[in-house]
Amino acid sequence: MLLTFVATSLSAVAFAQTDEGVQFNDNTPIKEIFAKAKAENKMVLVDCYTSWCGPCKMMAKKEFPKKEMGDYFNPKFVSEKIDMEKGEGPKLLKQWDINAFPTFLILDAEGKVLYRMVGYRTSEQFIKEVKEGIDKGPFGGLDKKYEAGDRSIEVVQKYLGMLKSQYATETYHKIADDFLKDKVDKILTDKAYCDLFLNFAEMSPYYDLFLQVYKRRVAFKVTEKASEFNQTLDDTWISYPNTQRDYFDIKGEGHSASYTIKADKLNDYYAYMEKCGIKDVADIKTKIQLKNFYMMPYLSSDDFFGIAKTYVKKGDIDDETFSQVCGGLYKSAISASKKKVVKGWIENRLKTLAGDDSQNSKYFSKFYNSILNPETKK
Repeated sequence: MLLTFVATSLSAVAFAQTDEGVQFNDNTPIKEIFAKAKAENKMVLVDCYTSWCGPCKMMAKKEFPKKEMGDYFNPKFVSEKIDMEKGEGPKLLKQWDINAFPTFLILDAEGKVLYRMVGYRTSEQFIKEVKEGIDKGPFGGLDKKYEAGDRSIEVVQKYLGMLKSQYATETYHKIADDFLKDKVDKILTDKAYCDLFLNFAEMSPYYDLFLQVYKRRVAFKVTEKASEFNQTLDDTWISYPNTQRDYFDIKGEGHSASYTIKADKLNDYYAYMEKCGIKDVADIKTKIQLKNFYMMPYLSSDDFFGIAKTYVKKGDIDDETFSQVCGGLYKSAISASKKKVVKGWIENRLKTLAGDDSQNSKYFSKFYNSILNPETKK
């Protein structure tokens, strides 16, 4: 999933460029940029942006036009800005493992990444970091140690942490999965390895490492991580359909778009769980329904009421799901008597939240009250 840095207060700002600032090529084919860098014996600066990214616009408007930026970059770099959603952008986005905007890359003329950074910087910070980064390399030499065969957990931890800080998601998932693939016993018994699994491994029901760990979860012995560990494993199964574009029929665009989760895709997913020997298929299926019922027009309101009633009684619904369930049922075509039951659920949850001054509790209390009293929603 792309991490978006959206400044909603920004109006559309054109990319600024002055004679004093950084002289950018604009979406020029990358092969031409590398050829130019070779011919002029320069490095390459790439500004990876999107049209909707606020910090990207601010860098273009405020920082890159400054004289000190031009003085540093123009003599030493061929500079290129690329819209990562157009032309070559999507291919390069995958090739460079870019998951946040703006991302800035320093490359040599052969295309090797010498340094990368993510997010807004002032001109002074930007120049300082590039200078230091080129000397130290993109990962402070940790990548070289790893490539040379150093698999000490200290090096792997630091390397993965640096990759994650630069949003190189695909890269750190791959390295974590490779490092941990034969260490399931350690994941289940050693906190350091458990942390690597929770923080860096690919959490997908279709990844072998995840399946191995899930099937052997009863052997987990890292007491201080038990709650996080179990929650992560459960959430992975429950949330997976929501992360997959091909699980949805989408009609319309933007805020007016409507989403329907495909029944056949869910049935295939449930069959896959059965094939994998997952014991909790029925429970996972029900929690997926609770999470997504408003996108399942083929699930009747009365059927859904029955499912929700069971889980409310068990107390096994978090506030995010509970609020969706109650809001949906209250607006649905269930009978007045069933609606009265839902009202009771909400009133009991409000009593539970009373006196809790956390922002989370205040938010949900306000939401629950808006369900019961829609006229006071504003």
